[in-house]
Amino acid sequence: MNFALTILTPNSDVFQDHVISVQVPALDGIYELLPNHAPIFITLKAGAVTVHSSIKTKSWFVEGGTCHMRDNHCVITLKGILDMNGITKESLITALKQGVDANITHETRQLLEAQLAYKKTF
Repeated sequence: MNFALTILTPNSDVFQDHVISVQVPALDGIYELLPNHAPIFITLKAGAVTVHSSIKTKSWFVEGGTCHMRDNHCVITLKGILDMNGITKESLITALKQGVDANITHETRQLLEAQLAYKKTF
């Protein structure tokens, strides 16, 4: 069984199809939404959105946003998607170490930590 999923950013339609499940990075942990999930509204933080379809699994590193599921239709609206291809684990570790000395903001530190976790997973 599948459900409809739409992923949007302010600039584009990222994804639209029927899927088996989607995992999203919520403020209080990772949520996995499946067919017939109860209605829910989730605030997203930076991290991986992972979509599982019958054909393949696809992931994006997102900057945050919202996720709304109701009546087997899920809409994810994102602040933005970051291309993680040009970013290495080593560069993220270096940026975090330099950030300790430079007193980076809490939000910037969280974003760097989320990017590092994404790189370790994918």
